Amino acid sequence: MQANFLRYLALVLMLAASPSLHASPHDYRPSGVFSIILHRGGTAYWLAHNHLIVAAANQAKIVLNVSPAMVESGTLHVVVEAKNLIVDDPQLHGAWDKRIQELAILDENFIHLKEDDRVKVRTDMLADDQLNAAVFPEIQADVVDIKKAPGTKGQVAFTHSAVLRLTVHGQTKAVPVIANIRLEGDELEVEAVGTADLRDFGITPMSIMLGAVRVLPNFDIYANFRAKTNSR
Repeated sequence: MQANFLRYLALVLMLAASPSLHASPHDYRPSGVFSIILHRGGTAYWLAHNHLIVAAANQAKIVLNVSPAMVESGTLHVVVEAKNLIVDDPQLHGAWDKRIQELAILDENFIHLKEDDRVKVRTDMLADDQLNAAVFPEIQADVVDIKKAPGTKGQVAFTHSAVLRLTVHGQTKAVPVIANIRLEGDELEVEAVGTADLRDFGITPMSIMLGAVRVLPNFDIYANFRAKTNSR
């Protein structure tokens, strides 16, 4: 029962290496994380865990358009294939536990799963009643409408707002996010966070034991990456 429940708990797309990227007028190489985190809930929430599911960076398509003279006019486009998602890598847990808690996204560390549980969660996640990867093979994210506007999430202050157009399960929704954006010389740093609802993407949150074990419909979106211009 726990393995079936786990499939609903988290979806995280991480860009942890240096994938192919094209940008204009400056060409950047990024590294970091793009994440969608779902939460366990219910009075018996301890029967399951929060989870981290990643997309291999070298299999993601990234298009970053940003000018040093006008950061607010920049855009970011990411496409990953659902079949490439990786479940609950312990090293990625350790890399992002602290920051995710500083942002008040979670109040606890991710718990490591046994390998067979990780395989089961991945299989269930791609199934017809969830991501339905056979019909909707891609997950897309576009960051647009960047503006200077202060905000706060947990212990972290932010300088900008933006709109994330997120496509999951064939449904596209505009999600407001707050962000820190720093462009200095040939280096760009971005951190952003927002909240959306599973039901907006045609996914019904799981509920068992008369709601004592369930998935909360709201989920958090978190991005944190650095980019440097390519050598010319």
